[in-house]
Amino acid sequence: FGHNESTLLLCPYGSGTSYINHNQQSPNAKIVWPDEAHSLIHKKEWLNESIDFLEGQFYAALEFEYVATRDIYPDEEVFIDYGLEWEDAWNQHINAWIPQTDDDFDDASQWSCFKDCDNATPIRTKEEQNSEPYSPNVEIYCFCSYGYRTESVWKEFDDWRQSDAAYKFPCEILRRYLRQG
Repeated sequence: FGHNESTLLLCPYGSGTSYINHNQQSPNAKIVWPDEAHSLIHKKEWLNESIDFLEGQFYAALEFEYVATRDIYPDEEVFIDYGLEWEDAWNQHINAWIPQTDDDFDDASQWSCFKDCDNATPIRTKEEQNSEPYSPNVEIYCFCSYGYRTESVWKEFDDWRQSDAAYKFPCEILRRYLRQG
């Protein structure tokens, strides 16, 4: 969520946020800053801090709540009003959107080593990509943690997709070695 006079963008996450949709005509919920007495992390003073200050923080301390504006019944969808600017931008996106073709899109799950590393397709080296490039939707990032020198880093960051972005860097695979055993 953002404001047109600010470069700050709040990106809500959590199991319920993907189920709250836009409805300008009849929203049944709204977003509010929480009462600090009932919040575990919200720091009200951060609302007056600069963007530079916020960029330097390494933990979340701004929080908001979804509050029902009327009774919401079982199986009823939760709606908030995202605002007219969002609705206009969404409609422009829908009108300009062109679906990707199979030639433009690679399903990156074939290279995933999260569940079955023995059967994952190897990531192409820089040289291999000269003759068989990935589609534009695929980017290769490497995980690197300078603070750890043991195997425990892989246990700590078991799912690298959730790890701190400071540890992920765009990279190229220069060579591939076969592992013995």
